[in-house]
This record gives sequence, C-alpha cells and structure tokens, in this order.
Amino acid sequence: MNKIIKNTFESNLHFRIMKYGVEVRESFTFDELSNHLNLTKTEQDYIKVFLICYSGRDYNSYVLALEIATNEMERAPNSPLRDKKMRLTTSAVFEYIDYLEIVAARESATQAKYLSWIAIGISIVLGLAQIFVSVK
Repeated sequence: MNKIIKNTFESNLHFRIMKYGVEVRESFTFDELSNHLNLTKTEQDYIKVFLICYSGRDYNSYVLALEIATNEMERAPNSPLRDKKMRLTTSAVFEYIDYLEIVAARESATQAKYLSWIAIGISIVLGLAQIFVSVK
C-alpha cells in the first residue's frame, strides 16, 4: 500500500480510536483513551461532541458509545466523562475490519502484480530459448 495513504489513515483520529478500541477489547475511560493516543484539547472536544453516542441518539453513526444508564445521563448530562466507561460501537468495529481487509487486499494485489511480472519474464526467456533451439 502507498506509504502516504497508509500514514494518512494511521494519523486519522477515527482510525486511531478504532484501533485502540479493538486492541483493548474492553471498555475504557475517556482519560485512558486520551492518554494512550496523546490527544490534543481540540481532538478531545471533537470526540466529545461528534464521536460519542449519548443515550437517545442513532447508535450506529458514532464511533464510541458510553456505557451508562439512560437515567444517569438525564440526571447529570454535563457530568465529566473521565469516570464513565465507553466502548466501540459495533459499526466502528466493522469499519475497522473493513479497513484491515482493504489493506490486505492491496498487499495481495501488489504481490500478485510482482509475481505476474516474474512469470512474464520466465515465459519470455523460455520462448526465446525455444526459438534459439529450433533455429539450430
């Protein structure tokens, strides 16, 4: 895979969160996520506003889901996130798996292209050898 494309994906905030969530395999706090990924204040704010699924929202359009009761969020909607556990949404896990499949497919295609050039080279050499032997 192209190194520029790979570096772009690996620096993407969504991808970094999904990779961390899959590696952890359990729920984690916002502070654990923030410390592990060395998130900036802007990235933290972005996650809080756009990537966390709070109760009552469409679950599948978010990357992270809070594991808290609906009534707890209604009683204290502005409570800090640092103590609350969160996990990846199911759709985020599938998106990460799709990404890994695309990476594997690109690597396989690159390897197949390389092997096909080797096969073409061998067939050219054999064809020239047959011509040379038949002329003698």
